[in-house]
Amino acid sequence: MKTICLLINPRSGKGSIRQHLYTIVELYHKKGWLTTVIPVAIEPDMVAQLGKQIEAFDLVVCCGGDGTLNHTANTLLQCKKPPVAAYLPMGSTNDFASTLSYSTNLMDNCKTAIYGKQAALDLGMFCKEKLFCYIAAFGAFTAVSYSTPQELKNNLGHTAYLLESLKHLPINTSIHAIITTEQDVIEGDFIYGSFSNSTSVGGFPSPIGKEVVLNDGKFELLLISAPKNLNDFNNLIGCLAQQNFSNPYIRLIQCKTVKVQFDEPVSFTLDGEYGGTVTETQMDVMPKVLKMNLPIKAPLE
Repeated sequence: MKTICLLINPRSGKGSIRQHLYTIVELYHKKGWLTTVIPVAIEPDMVAQLGKQIEAFDLVVCCGGDGTLNHTANTLLQCKKPPVAAYLPMGSTNDFASTLSYSTNLMDNCKTAIYGKQAALDLGMFCKEKLFCYIAAFGAFTAVSYSTPQELKNNLGHTAYLLESLKHLPINTSIHAIITTEQDVIEGDFIYGSFSNSTSVGGFPSPIGKEVVLNDGKFELLLISAPKNLNDFNNLIGCLAQQNFSNPYIRLIQCKTVKVQFDEPVSFTLDGEYGGTVTETQMDVMPKVLKMNLPIKAPLE
């Protein structure tokens, strides 16, 4: 029999994996797969604890949210011969699952895990030491995903992010930065910056969604400069909602590497988890490093 490792985060979303675990194991058993379940907590030493355990499996299925997938990817890429990965999205928002075109039906996703099209995805590298699957970001709203209490996420789902976002409106705040890509050097005051490979951010369609291809060797750098007045701010919000990049405060660049320098320490989020506080950092695309079984509609080359 082929072997599956289910890495489950019992705290993701509303803890629904607890309700469906037997059904999932039964489905895989009927399809001829021997299933091992390993509960995981999102802790810094997860990679060291799990790396050697999962190398022996044919398939590793992440059951949780985007943060759990982040840690699963970091675990897999510590292996000498990483198994193929798959994803059962069960978080509160599941941005990367939206990008990958996963179904909202759990059983459909279970079948995708073993029968989906196999492809190697690009990942990002932060500070030359931390992998991220789909986004590294600073500025407005980026603390929402990791600062919102898990209990509130579980009780209210995506509504919790909306409520928490109200506390982080970027009024009269900006971050001065010098940003260098392989194409240009940009200096200015920003309310938001992201280096991403996603069609969804915080549960909302990303304004750069149309540009995203998950294995093209490029991420999308989105920079939003600080508006000078309330009228400019309102116009900016309207342009973002319409995916209109003609606004002078919006800049979109496809690139492979980004260096960022700040005047003061700035916090980043990586795949919805706290990524650290830095005064300078480098972010690079790691092309086609994570082999996954994916939905047919996933945006690939």
